[in-house]
Amino acid sequence: MVPEAVLGAFGVPGSAPVPLPGGQGSTWRAGDIVIKPAGSALVARWTADLFSRLSGPGFRVPRPVRSAAGDWVAVGWVAWQWLPGAPADWSGVSPRWRQLAAVSRAFHAALAGIPAPRWLGRDDSPWTVADQVAWAERDPADILGLAGEPLHGQLRSLLSALRPVDLPAQLVHGDFGGNVLFAGRGPSAVIDFSPLRRPAGLAIAVAAVDALLWSGADPEILDSLADEPQLDQLLARALVYRLASEIVLRHGTGLDGVGRVGQPVTDLVLARLAGRPRPAAYLDDARLAELAGQAAGAAVTGMLPAGTRGQGAPAAGAAVGHTRAIRRLARLADGRTVFVKAPGPGMDLTAELTAYESIGPAGFMPRIVAMSRDPIPLILLEALPADGWVTCWAPEAIADTEELIAAVHATEAPAGLPRRADPGTRGPRSWLAIAQHPARLLRMRVCSEQWLSAHLAALAEAASRARGSGDRLVHGDVHAGNLCYRAGRLVLVDWATAAAGDPWSDTHNWLVAMAAEGGPPPDERQGPGAASHAALIAGDQVLLAPSADSDPVLFDLRRQRLATALAWAARLLRLPPPESP
Repeated sequence: MVPEAVLGAFGVPGSAPVPLPGGQGSTWRAGDIVIKPAGSALVARWTADLFSRLSGPGFRVPRPVRSAAGDWVAVGWVAWQWLPGAPADWSGVSPRWRQLAAVSRAFHAALAGIPAPRWLGRDDSPWTVADQVAWAERDPADILGLAGEPLHGQLRSLLSALRPVDLPAQLVHGDFGGNVLFAGRGPSAVIDFSPLRRPAGLAIAVAAVDALLWSGADPEILDSLADEPQLDQLLARALVYRLASEIVLRHGTGLDGVGRVGQPVTDLVLARLAGRPRPAAYLDDARLAELAGQAAGAAVTGMLPAGTRGQGAPAAGAAVGHTRAIRRLARLADGRTVFVKAPGPGMDLTAELTAYESIGPAGFMPRIVAMSRDPIPLILLEALPADGWVTCWAPEAIADTEELIAAVHATEAPAGLPRRADPGTRGPRSWLAIAQHPARLLRMRVCSEQWLSAHLAALAEAASRARGSGDRLVHGDVHAGNLCYRAGRLVLVDWATAAAGDPWSDTHNWLVAMAAEGGPPPDERQGPGAASHAALIAGDQVLLAPSADSDPVLFDLRRQRLATALAWAARLLRLPPPESP
């Protein structure tokens, strides 16, 4: 929460601040200003001075707000003008991509000639370390030692492919893609400046790498950057920067997912540097239409992107799914419309294909149209109504979800599905990693360092007793974005994490997700083992969360679930409530 002294200092006493997404969960809107912790007062004052005078055609920036004392910083907080707009979705080929590139050119043209501050690059933050490794200003040995495979091999290949870049250095935004707000017809707004001193083109290169890594962007986005000088070398450095910062932020743990998404992007960048064709990992719509038509037994006459929430467009107020799967709505020559799901780069749909084959047909699943395994795993399902997705946790939706989950758990898990295990005497991997590196959890700003230090052992011990094993069918990811009404009946999509396991573990996961999405607290429907499951779920969110700058939406989703599960575990274990950091 924002202290009342801060609100008074910036002229909004008595207001009720509303949390904003992103910003590591510490950014609030109060009236027409945005308030957040200042961090380093030196950096905060420099940034405010810069943005107070920065302007130019093609972009706008929020202006800093002075406190009643005339300073940019008050009680350790800063305030900025609130500007309307939202970041774009960079999946596929976003219609905003060319606009983002234009905004980057305009913004960095305005920054050209402004001297870098003397403190820049003198700290040991993960971003400074990663930036210096990417530009051969720091020995990569420590990061390579933490990486493990396949990240170790990816970084070595990229580092060996680097060549000198003969471009002028200037101030650049090191986290551009997620910090541009698009709204209506006015200029786009650039926020949350993360300064580096590098060639101007690095900003859009990092944005492109982030879109490819975390948002499932199509490599076609790079075609619009063809006139960017030495683009491929900038992309290689941007990818080293992002992978290395993830390794440092995660302290070398929980990197399996980073390695999976990093491999196809590494292959793509290395192919561009070597002048080779695009790797086969990237499936274009023409080929996908051909494969879908073969599976369905009818030619595909049209293909449209499907939304991130299963099949429909994203709905306000509900959590969304976050995978790199390729999702399309395909129109068939026989008049049918089907939902097509194929693996994105670095992704494997084999487990979900096995789940649909083993379980279906069932009343709680969408109807299967066709499936194939060769040459790639491919799933075709009935197209669900765009207005059928759960958008808020009204009593009817809660009751229908409880009925659906009961039907799922009444089903004996088929033999082909993986089997969940109990954490065992050593405890779950997540809390072991947090015990070794508490900063993994503290970066998510849901509790103070003192609170975590005092209660980490109790949480880890509780999580070690969580039951996960069982013979019932469990979904593993029940939340609003995976629930849709079809002909008055609720169905559950995205079965990639289906397994044989403990029903209450599955139910408690849903209760946390529902509460984080604005539903009732999990205490109202908890069952056996709730305290242990709550502690386990909290720890898992830490390991599953990306860095806030690489995927702010997914980071915020994991942070909300962590805050919900941690507070729930504290109540059940009779610990003090988590203290604000």
